[in-house]
Amino acid sequence: MRKRPLLGLSIRFDAAATRAVYQAIRTAPPVRCECIPCKNWFACSPGLLPVGFRNLAVELGIDLDFPAEVYHLARESVGTHLYGGWFHLVGEIVGGTSTGAGELVFDSFTVAFHDRLELVDQRFVSESCIQMEFSGCVPWSLTAPEPD
Repeated sequence: MRKRPLLGLSIRFDAAATRAVYQAIRTAPPVRCECIPCKNWFACSPGLLPVGFRNLAVELGIDLDFPAEVYHLARESVGTHLYGGWFHLVGEIVGGTSTGAGELVFDSFTVAFHDRLELVDQRFVSESCIQMEFSGCVPWSLTAPEPD
């Protein structure tokens, strides 16, 4: 396990164990939502996400193709949509508050960590894990009409 300071807290994480769980998820992926906004997210992700956000995910062992949850919040402007969601990773919060702290900002994305877990894939259950929540804007990439 490696320790990493973040704004207002520190986490200890195991990138190799997290990657192993995501590899298991990749071999038998969960069913994805088929709504148009979710299809747009998966059409964009991960290549159109901010580099800092992608680099953090790689460091932590997170596979950006498999969020535990992703949801469409709003159309920010024509061609740009705000999404939220979260990923899980093997680790624990070791300093600061377990309910999260200040957010990391990567261009249009914000990221926060906490241990209030939701929708955890069963393949994470044998591990201590934390949740990395995000919100941010991605372009509309589908030929389907944009929702309001």
